[in-house]
Amino acid sequence: MKRHSNFGFSSILLAFVMICIATFSALSLLTANSDYRLSKRVAERNQAYYQAQENAWDRLASIDQALLSAYEYSNDPAEYYENARSFISDAADGTWSNSEESHCFSYTESVANNQHLEVIIELQYPANSTDSFYRIIQWKTVQTSNIQKQQPLNLMGSDEQR
Repeated sequence: MKRHSNFGFSSILLAFVMICIATFSALSLLTANSDYRLSKRVAERNQAYYQAQENAWDRLASIDQALLSAYEYSNDPAEYYENARSFISDAADGTWSNSEESHCFSYTESVANNQHLEVIIELQYPANSTDSFYRIIQWKTVQTSNIQKQQPLNLMGSDEQR
C-alpha cells in the first residue's frame, strides 16, 4: 500500500509563506526608511521657515522702533514720512516704493535656496504714539527658482508623433 504524505505540499507552502514574509518585511523597512528621510527633510524645511519668520518679525520690531522715533521727531505727516524713510533705512535693509498716496517698504528673508519670505508694509501716520505706524500688506513665501517647461510625453496614438 502506498502512503500519501502532504510533506511536499506543506514544504512548498511554508517556503512560499516565508518568502512573502521576507518580502513584506523588506518593503516595510524601505517604506519606513523613506518616510524617515521625508520627515527629516520636512522638519528641516519647517525649521528654516520658522527661522525666517522669526528674523522677519525681529526686523519688523526694529522698523517699529524706528517709526516710533520718527514720529517723536516730527510735527506733521510730511516730516514723519521723511524721518521714517531715514530711520528705517538705518535700521533695516529693504526697498522703498513711494507713491502719492502710500509709502511702502518691502524686505525679504531667505527661507531656503529657492524660497524666501517677502514682507511689504505700508506706513501710516498715527493719531498718537500708541496707534499703529504701519499696515502689513503682504507676508508670504515666494519661490525664486524658475521651473522650466519639460518636454511632453509622447504617448501611443498622440498627434505629435506624426
